[in-house]
Amino acid sequence: MSNLLRGFVLSALLASAALLLPSPAAAQFGGQGSGVKLNGKLGAWGAAIPTGFWITGVQPYSPAVYAGLRAGDVIVRVNDRLIHSEAALNQALHAAGRRARLLVRNQATGELRYTWINLWR
Repeated sequence: MSNLLRGFVLSALLASAALLLPSPAAAQFGGQGSGVKLNGKLGAWGAAIPTGFWITGVQPYSPAVYAGLRAGDVIVRVNDRLIHSEAALNQALHAAGRRARLLVRNQATGELRYTWINLWR
């Protein structure tokens, strides 16, 4: 019985976490009001969510590609600064200068990893 309850709670948590992400259609098309924007320093498209900056795509040959960022990753911290909005991300990247250390969460697996990124100006 406890496994059944545990499975129910886990499915409820996963369903509520999905509500925090922009819709896949908005992420794909980047329509007005979708919140999906290109971050010029990273070379990645994404949207701010309460737990970080959700990456929906990366530009070829961009700093994001060389840092190993992929669609579905969430940038949680930049140089130990918590990212909770697009403004917080931009401020942290500006303060970082040319190079930053990112804490990234893989949205699918929940795995956390650190990576370094050489930023565009």
